[in-house]
Amino acid sequence: MESNTQPLIPQQNHKKYHTYSFITCFAVVVNYIVGTGVFGLPSAFYSAGVPLSTITILIFCILSCVTAIYVIETLSRSHGYAMAVESGEYKCEMGYEVYDYSSMAQMWGGKPVKWATTITLMCSAYGSLWAYVATCVSTLSTLFWLIYSNEPMKCDVSNRWHFDWKCNVTYFTSIAVYGLVVIPLTFIDLTEQSLLQLVLTVYRFVSFLIMFITCAVQLGKNGPIELKVNTYEDVSFLKEFRWVGFGSMFTHVAFALACQQNLPDALAPLNKKKFSHIATLGSIILCCFIYIGIALVTSWCFTTSTPSPVTLAWADYNGYEGGWGVGKAKWWAIIIKYMILLFPIVNLTNEFPLVATTLSTNMRTLFRNKNSKRTKFITKALAAFPPFILTCAVGSLRVIFDVTGSFSFVLCFSLPCIFHYLSRRKVIAKFNKTKTPFSGPWSRIEVTGAVFIISLLLFITAVVFIIKELVTNFTVA
Repeated sequence: MESNTQPLIPQQNHKKYHTYSFITCFAVVVNYIVGTGVFGLPSAFYSAGVPLSTITILIFCILSCVTAIYVIETLSRSHGYAMAVESGEYKCEMGYEVYDYSSMAQMWGGKPVKWATTITLMCSAYGSLWAYVATCVSTLSTLFWLIYSNEPMKCDVSNRWHFDWKCNVTYFTSIAVYGLVVIPLTFIDLTEQSLLQLVLTVYRFVSFLIMFITCAVQLGKNGPIELKVNTYEDVSFLKEFRWVGFGSMFTHVAFALACQQNLPDALAPLNKKKFSHIATLGSIILCCFIYIGIALVTSWCFTTSTPSPVTLAWADYNGYEGGWGVGKAKWWAIIIKYMILLFPIVNLTNEFPLVATTLSTNMRTLFRNKNSKRTKFITKALAAFPPFILTCAVGSLRVIFDVTGSFSFVLCFSLPCIFHYLSRRKVIAKFNKTKTPFSGPWSRIEVTGAVFIISLLLFITAVVFIIKELVTNFTVA
């Protein structure tokens, strides 16, 4: 019979760990959250209507906060359990080791749970990385045609299979350029990027503020605008519950607030573990309200012509008549234009290595010699290259979110509940301990069950609406 104490992952040792401060940790978690979701959210906001979209985001924010705490509690139990095997004494606290999703799944649920978790995480992470590449490629292509011929919308990725040869050359060249930048960054350790994380967090907030202000000025002076020919201004979405768009909204939000699977990597280097929950919950809540503000004002500004990613709308910004008028762009408008157009590239150039690191860390658990340099290199390569191959085939964010959003949902909402339940039950049985430093009313088993059931019902509802939307679009076509 196999011992219950073997194997423990990761194996404990007493090496010196690299750490960072609370501020850096907060920045890292924010950087994990703010991925492609925010760029596709305005389009989904318009599709589902403001009331339904706002309610959906707030519900997901609450669920994200609760399930993030479940992950933190499970990390504490994982460290305490591993230490108890070495010393015989169980002390529930967070350590500096990285207990990734796959490690926690094996520790608390055994090999079946580990394999299910690893496969789900890989699908979700590849989906996120795929979306990052697609967003940046779309932006690079837009920038090229804006500079070369002042035709920023010449090559629309939603019409990918009808590109002419010029658009195809631009598309594949953009893929190569982005790959040359981010793939090398994937092989750099996260703790060596602390200053970069802080700088990019500031850049994100400044860009969000500029997006909000420019759209608010446009709405205040001239109202909504039409970015494309044959589109019209439609503000009915401000008051309507558009259930037909709920499925798309659901998958976008699942991407937009996803960070739970990345918390083990983000929180492990934090020097003051008692603030882990503050850094995490603060990041989620802050991003939630930023998302609502940005999605509302941008979808209201561009209505039916809201692009995805939404930053492409600034390709026509010139500073006249509220911002999107007629005339040669003013000097300060040019600065704003390129700052926003470059936002996805800068943002996701930083985000890609973070998620690739999480993916490679979990993939390493599938190898026998998981800590060798060769294994680390192979898993990072396996994490970094496939998203570029997928983008060669499909570059539409809407398709990517609809296909892979369900995996992110399972990782962010279902698995944390399962980890919390399994770890709590095992620790009670073995050590008769129930609480962690982060326990509260949300830790009760009834609450965990309720969160799991609510998440499952939301997931089923979203799948139904996604299928309905696909059938409707196919019928119309």
